[in-house]
Amino acid sequence: PEGRHRWLHGYQPDVKAIFQRLFDRFLDYLEFPPDDMMGTVSTLSLWTMLTYTYCAWSAVPYLSIGGPLGSGKSRTFEVLGLLVYNPMQSSNLTAPCLFRTLHMQGGTVLLDEAERLKDRTPDAGEMRSILLAGYRRGGQASRLEKSGEDFTPTSFDVYGPKALAAISNLPSALASRCIRIMMFRAGRDSPVPKRRIDPTAKIWRELRDDLHSMALTYGATFVKMTNWLPGCGDLNGRALELWQPILALAKFVEDAGMPGLVETVEAHAARSIASASDEVVPEEDEVLLQLLKQQLLDKPWGVTPSEVLEVAKNEEPALFSRYSPRGISAVLGRYGSTISRSGGK
Repeated sequence: PEGRHRWLHGYQPDVKAIFQRLFDRFLDYLEFPPDDMMGTVSTLSLWTMLTYTYCAWSAVPYLSIGGPLGSGKSRTFEVLGLLVYNPMQSSNLTAPCLFRTLHMQGGTVLLDEAERLKDRTPDAGEMRSILLAGYRRGGQASRLEKSGEDFTPTSFDVYGPKALAAISNLPSALASRCIRIMMFRAGRDSPVPKRRIDPTAKIWRELRDDLHSMALTYGATFVKMTNWLPGCGDLNGRALELWQPILALAKFVEDAGMPGLVETVEAHAARSIASASDEVVPEEDEVLLQLLKQQLLDKPWGVTPSEVLEVAKNEEPALFSRYSPRGISAVLGRYGSTISRSGGK
């Protein structure tokens, strides 16, 4: 209420200061790969601003938060949850809860442990379809709702920003809608993970108020910037759709007194796109192929999928806890491995 009252009485937030404070909050509490720290933190800060302004755009990029165990993915969500617009944070959202809540109040979805989206269960399939649809404005989940003795077709609006954290790769169709943010395990002597996050601190509320005031003050500007095109030649098709809102906001902040920001984010976008093309082979497939090669050195006559799975679970329990021998057979079969029934012999 205090923030709205200030804005209604003429308060205009400092755009450059908002970006700088967001940038500082992420740096205070999170560790990032040093070779591209500026681009990564700038992208996170601009995406946070986008959660307050996404209605201006026809599509909104998702964030895919990845990295090894202990690299700070959950802590990233803790910081995002204190900054983004109307956060809905959970690791066990059901599909009906997701589409009904988004339809009623909108906001930003922060979905932890998103590797479960690969499960072959009805709920995981429904969650995937909602997330795939919610990437573009007008995206809807259609359901039959009980009305008296009958059922009526009902559509739920599921458009909006979403961040997904997972220890393994996301389903490919969903990954294509995401900007990848790789986290970095802090060194033993780093003070960053030891800093306590106080969610009641005044600074978080003041920053959210300023972000809201920014959206109200510059709404017409954001609508015009949906047609602004970056000069980066690496951006076209889906990549352009993903990065255009982020780069347009970078231009907005740059014009407010942050020179060089567009160039920094464009360079980060180019590296991110190149890295995504290098990750065409899923992480689980790569691990299984390496393990199969090692096992065949000892057993050149062949190994069973159960044996491969047993070793895989020992090596990477987080990646293979939900796999069955049949799933291992399916993965290895895609790469030309000959698989036949042997009665376990």
